[in-house]
Amino acid sequence: MVIAGALGGYLVEYWVTSQTTLGGFYVVSALLMAANLLMSQLRRYSVTGSVDASDTIER
Repeated sequence: MVIAGALGGYLVEYWVTSQTTLGGFYVVSALLMAANLLMSQLRRYSVTGSVDASDTIER
């Protein structure tokens, strides 16, 4: 939490100079998170080749 606060303070002080810059940061951040999620899912299913019973939610 302390590291996130320090980096957030640095970001606001030096990088964010307008709303457009802040929006660009959020878009880049969202794209990086989406790419990370996609890669983890591709790696997860490429190793097994199929969906296991443990990968599903049963009710």
